[in-house]
Amino acid sequence: MSKSPLSLNPHPALTDAPSVGGDIAQRITRLFPALSATHQRAAEFVLAHPLDAATMTIDELAAAADMSLATANRFARALGFETYAEFRAELVGRVRVRMSQEDKLRVARQRDASPAGVALEALQEDIANLQTTVADLTAEGLGGAVDLMRGAKRIYTVGFGASAYLAGFAASHYGPFCNDVRFVGGWGGPEESVRHLLKLSSDDLLIAITFPRYSRDTVDLAKLARDRGAAVLALTDMPTAPLVPLATRSLFASAERGVTSSSAVAALALIQALGSALAWQRTDALQAMEGLTDLVGPYVYPESNRPPARPPDYKKRRSKETP
Repeated sequence: MSKSPLSLNPHPALTDAPSVGGDIAQRITRLFPALSATHQRAAEFVLAHPLDAATMTIDELAAAADMSLATANRFARALGFETYAEFRAELVGRVRVRMSQEDKLRVARQRDASPAGVALEALQEDIANLQTTVADLTAEGLGGAVDLMRGAKRIYTVGFGASAYLAGFAASHYGPFCNDVRFVGGWGGPEESVRHLLKLSSDDLLIAITFPRYSRDTVDLAKLARDRGAAVLALTDMPTAPLVPLATRSLFASAERGVTSSSAVAALALIQALGSALAWQRTDALQAMEGLTDLVGPYVYPESNRPPARPPDYKKRRSKETP
């Protein structure tokens, strides 16, 4: 981080400011020289121990920085916040994206919540993830990704950990609409994936998928694909993700999650959205779908034997019947 123009020799704690994350670290760094000695001591503690500070009550921060409650409140106001609660909320939001899964759970348990409340909050987070993903995507980005997929002789999908399920689903979902789609993650691990990717050529496409916690193996395989001249489509969460510098094109699905490491909801929706675009653009998509229906027909529930739809007043009637 660059030094404040007001100070030639900022305190060493300021060099760790990026660990706090985003605007609040920059704000503390900028204002540090103008803070009182007591407030500087509090700032040093926040920068050196961001997770602890994010989970502390005002009493605990005051004790840790050896200051009074009134001074702790004034410290928050000196940073531009109206209250300590506002300062802490901003700190939690900024530091959360850098937390491990264990740290996120620790922060979540500091709040007064219930299992139902945490579950509903997670659903709200996914609604926000979907909205963020839609807002950040562009027609050029989506169209370019579809063009890469349609133009590839072979498509390989790869992911490890939770992203392996996304990569496997992508291969299955795109299969009817692309020339040749193969999932190379999963069984056998990275070593087996390398065996498959040795066949890569400049006519092929690797769809590499990784979300926090990012897989080093996925990044290494993307580098292998690039070195062999294949195109790489990265599906990840943000422009700073380690896959992005290796990708021919990147698409981002927001993956914020307050308790666990990341959410896969927006990523799954994005994968399906690309499938819809592929189906729409393929001239023989209808024939492909009809052929697939004929093939899988014997193995699925017959359309004609589906259970009847529930009447509109089903819930109301059921509640009356329940004693």
